Amino acid sequence: MSDTGTTTPATRRTRTDRNATIIILIVATATIIGLSLIGTTMLGGILPARSTTHPPCTELPHVDDVKEALLTHSDLANDIESQGDTIRVAIATPCTANTTLALIEVSYTRDHELDAIDDLLTQRNGFGVPVHVTQR
Repeated sequence: MSDTGTTTPATRRTRTDRNATIIILIVATATIIGLSLIGTTMLGGILPARSTTHPPCTELPHVDDVKEALLTHSDLANDIESQGDTIRVAIATPCTANTTLALIEVSYTRDHELDAIDDLLTQRNGFGVPVHVTQR
């Protein structure tokens, strides 16, 4: 734009070029975001599924050690159970071949309970023995 308030063809072309560039950037960004969301959904959803596996049986501690850990950290077990009506903390022996090996099993039924369990276990550094969190 000139000082007199008139526009020249060159000034109009510059504005048009700038506007076109902005529109192209917006469309390109929206396309990239859209394709990313579609790709993420096709590859397992927006939030990845949480794994609920436990260590191999050969790596589990003896049931007596798990009992001692649960007694030592009974306050953590109580705090976890207080996060929801259906949350239970117990000793489990998942290995059918050797029932002397155990872990602590935390079971829940609602998704929001899992979030609360994860938060507490992370903040408090767990029980000192393997914990298997599972949905009932």
